[in-house]
Amino acid sequence: MNQAERREAFTVACGPIPQNLEAGVLYVNPQRTRAHHLCACGCGHRVITPLNEIEWELTGTDERPSLFPSVGNWNLECKSHYILTNGRIRWARLFSPAEIDAVRRKDLKAYQSMSWWQKINGWIELIVGFFGRR
Repeated sequence: MNQAERREAFTVACGPIPQNLEAGVLYVNPQRTRAHHLCACGCGHRVITPLNEIEWELTGTDERPSLFPSVGNWNLECKSHYILTNGRIRWARLFSPAEIDAVRRKDLKAYQSMSWWQKINGWIELIVGFFGRR
């Protein structure tokens, strides 16, 4: 983790997701179906959190957002793990490879339980988000 760039607080900006993100801002699309932010550790990677009943839930205010459950960046080199609560970052412990595999299996099971309409809607959101950043 780059301690100089590490974030301890976040606010929300609602609207089209910009191509270049600012550290410490959780960008939420107008439909409130996904959020983008730069990893809180300061590594500079974009983190995308789908907002729905199966993945993440965004609550709170724009000045003091909460994102649940925790954000585990297992696919990034930093492997950071944190919780955004009332606009503040709470650092969580790193997971072992076995724990990461268990979380991935649980996520896959939840995804498989989604209706075909939820899956199609999610794919459309990803495609629109991808081309909207260009």
